[in-house]
Amino acid sequence: MSEMRRIANLLVAVRPASYPSAHDLDTSIAKLRAAANPASPGEQLRGDIGANGVRLTFSRASGGGVRCAFEGTWIAAGDVFLDGRFVPAGRTTLFLKATSVVLALLFAATVWAWLRDVEVATRVITTLTLLLAIFAFPFAVMAFGSDREVEEIAIAKAIVAALG
Repeated sequence: MSEMRRIANLLVAVRPASYPSAHDLDTSIAKLRAAANPASPGEQLRGDIGANGVRLTFSRASGGGVRCAFEGTWIAAGDVFLDGRFVPAGRTTLFLKATSVVLALLFAATVWAWLRDVEVATRVITTLTLLLAIFAFPFAVMAFGSDREVEEIAIAKAIVAALG
């Protein structure tokens, strides 16, 4: 249960991260740009990299959407650092809110079916649908949370490789 809670929290968490660079600012920007624009299709890092800031996402060849992004700024006081945070994608919040609305509507439909004189089959179907949705929701959250964790690791590895 604690692992499920950790992944569910990770799904919507904003996590700070800082990466040192072994290069000067201009070289660091150039190396990160090269890493974010690979020649081969498939799983890759994408983003906008400039002197004012960085926004990186990781996309998969199989699709599936983006679960998080890295937003950062360059700090060039002596040594160069990329300081930023991993933020959830807007679609993640939308998915969670839409799921909450659907579950609330299913609950209301189930209560309505049991309080009104509705056919037994309708009552059973609404109740089973509600129960299946409630039991399936944690697995969906685990899947999305695991995807986000994979994306964070891939982005961090690419940043470390480019700046190291």
